[in-house]
Amino acid sequence: MQTLLTIATILNALIAGAALDKAVIGLPARRKIGVHAFANYFRATDLGPGRFWYPVFGLGGPLLTIASTMMAFVRGVASLLLLAAAFFALLHIIATANAAPNGLKLKNSSLSEESIYSILKRFSAWNAVRAIALLGTFLCSLFALIGSD
Repeated sequence: MQTLLTIATILNALIAGAALDKAVIGLPARRKIGVHAFANYFRATDLGPGRFWYPVFGLGGPLLTIASTMMAFVRGVASLLLLAAAFFALLHIIATANAAPNGLKLKNSSLSEESIYSILKRFSAWNAVRAIALLGTFLCSLFALIGSD
């Protein structure tokens, strides 16, 4: 269980950093460069190499966190921090299930500015929830890992 939680914590750190970067730096840039330019950037990154990166890290960390929690629960050693990490991981999965379809709509390069704006507004809102959930998952899993020694 310790090894599984360690791997989950590392994956959670990576994806939490990426999500926070997108929420704090990337998505706000659309206001400066315009939604068409941002949609082109999104296609080149998130819908390019990101389509391989995000499923592995974005689902791997949270799923391993939930698996670690289940193993600890079965063994009777689940801490409140580990249960909180699993809660945040589940919240992240729910937020991603709502954010991803909006991002995938940007594949269409012939969308109007209003459509892109609307899509990015919904994506940004769900991405903010996702970033908070990922940060919570990472911090709770990290402190659970530290506290289990």
